[in-house]
Amino acid sequence: MYFGGHRQGTGVYMYAGGVDDDGETVPGGVYLGEWMKGQMHGRGILSYSDGEYYVGDWRHDGKNGLGIYVWGKGSGDVAGDKFEGDFKDGNADGVGRTLFNDSG
Repeated sequence: MYFGGHRQGTGVYMYAGGVDDDGETVPGGVYLGEWMKGQMHGRGILSYSDGEYYVGDWRHDGKNGLGIYVWGKGSGDVAGDKFEGDFKDGNADGVGRTLFNDSG
């Protein structure tokens, strides 16, 4: 849904992959969740084409609150590792635990 020209409510948004301003490759992805005033805000999941994803709480387009983050195939030695816990301003912050993928 849109309200006042901004995404509002619950919905799906697909991101195209490409190259960022630093010349780094950015995988494509999909966000499924809640929006407020055009920003990811509430509960939602953002998943990327390389298997990386975050599911949990969002506030003003950033990971904030409880969530789970799993690193994707392009993340080198941490690929498949998972953090479950508190996030603040897009980063793990506070109580949580990291589960390591030792299958490689």
